[in-house]
Amino acid sequence: ITSVHSLKSTTLNIGGVQLSEYAATLEQKGKEYLSSKKEEELSYLLEHHEELIKLYCDTIQEIESMIAK
Repeated sequence: ITSVHSLKSTTLNIGGVQLSEYAATLEQKGKEYLSSKKEEELSYLLEHHEELIKLYCDTIQEIESMIAK
């Protein structure tokens, strides 16, 4: 959860709104899982982890292309 929280905050600071919002959702689901241990929260996290990584990679590529200009 700490890593997702940091990702959420950092990307929002640099304009990565979509990634930040997605990370916020996963952060909340992680907190819900830790407090309830319900299988549906864990399933949500596992199902959406890959999309978070994709958004992260896309954001990094966007930043790299802006820096290269």
